[in-house]
Amino acid sequence: MIKVCKQPLRPNPFMVYRDPKTGVWKVLKPSTGYTDGSSLPRTSAGT
Repeated sequence: MIKVCKQPLRPNPFMVYRDPKTGVWKVLKPSTGYTDGSSLPRTSAGT
């Protein structure tokens, strides 16, 4: 049976992005400072 919970969900502390050069998905931990998506690491091509 399904139970309804009134507690809100916690936000995901991890940021995931795909490296356009290698095509590999990267998971950035909160300690790296990239939690809001505003400062993703740049590739060598500057994109």
